[in-house]
Amino acid sequence: MFIVINKLEMAILTLQINIMNKNIKKGLKRNYDKLEAKKHISIFNDIKHYLNELINEEDQEYMLVFSPEQYNFLHYFLSWYTEELMLQAELDGNDKEFKEIIAALQEVHKKVYVVHDELQRAAS
Repeated sequence: MFIVINKLEMAILTLQINIMNKNIKKGLKRNYDKLEAKKHISIFNDIKHYLNELINEEDQEYMLVFSPEQYNFLHYFLSWYTEELMLQAELDGNDKEFKEIIAALQEVHKKVYVVHDELQRAAS
């Protein structure tokens, strides 16, 4: 299964994934046992590397193909991260830049959620 995102969504998603690299890895290590954390870090790294490769292409739209585990990871990451950004935006006075980032990530999350939901229903 795949999702299609535009150039702005791709740029923001890739940038935010790269910005959160260290924090995500620390959080995974803190919240999971060593083996489970290693598995999640591997999924995160695969997503990050895939996005970094695709962003170098000069497309207007990007077709993203992920494994079920990657869709699951992205779903939970984007749910958590957009909430964190909204809290930060409130503290910073609803900065226009935050609103643009949040809107793009929410749009990507909607697309990821549709696939995530379909995969969950197919697995049951």
